Amino acid sequence: MAADQRADGAGQKDVEGRRQGNGKKVAEEMLEQLCQQTEAERKEAGQQSASVLELFKFPNLAKKSVIIFFLWFVNSATYYGLSWNTSNLGGNDYVNFIISGLVEVPAYSLLLFTLDRWGRKPVVCGAMLISGSCLIISGFIPKSYLWLQITFAMMGKLAITSSYGAIYVWTTEQFPTVIRNAGLGAASTFARVGGIMAPYVNIMAEIYIPLPMIVFGVMAFVSGATALILPETLGADLPATIADGEKFGKIKKEKPIKPEEGVTLNDMKESA
Repeated sequence: MAADQRADGAGQKDVEGRRQGNGKKVAEEMLEQLCQQTEAERKEAGQQSASVLELFKFPNLAKKSVIIFFLWFVNSATYYGLSWNTSNLGGNDYVNFIISGLVEVPAYSLLLFTLDRWGRKPVVCGAMLISGSCLIISGFIPKSYLWLQITFAMMGKLAITSSYGAIYVWTTEQFPTVIRNAGLGAASTFARVGGIMAPYVNIMAEIYIPLPMIVFGVMAFVSGATALILPETLGADLPATIADGEKFGKIKKEKPIKPEEGVTLNDMKESA
């Protein structure tokens, strides 16, 4: 009896081991099939990983990419340039620096209420146009109105800060999914170049003290006006593939309707 019980126990363990092994094998096969199916669907949809160079193989994508890179360059250059230019404004350097930092609080807070209501395009373009206008005006205000000069400079800093915060959202929604990370990384690279250039623009104050303000103002205004070409992305279906990205925001030209050859307009009227 004892021998039979041991044999039965060993048999049950063997069966359970086979069941577990079969279950593991089935699970692995299902996982492998699922991975193959997912990869096939990605290839069928044309969602293979793409490089940044793909952005410049299509005219509409190339145009949008150049504008986006210019936006990042100007935003970064203007933002850091104004942050480091407080000593050229006149008055107390420490007070100017504190005010320059404090204006960033309402700048970012405004995005919470405007970005999803007004849209990305009005916020970014409007902020850059306002910033450019304020900085240009600040550069031409006489020294006798120092308080007014600083006020316009800080208004320009507030506006460019809002633009710099909103451009992250707008940029990620412009690029197709397959190249979104690469596009954002390339845009960030141009921003770093703008940040590197900012101190050299501030050195122009040795030639003419308001000159950095005017340069940053012109750059911001031109960049904001150029960005009007980009499409609005709020509530839009975002592009997934390179083909979708090329079509996204592309202006469709309506072709004039021409009568068929051999058929005149009078014939069309009579037949109607």
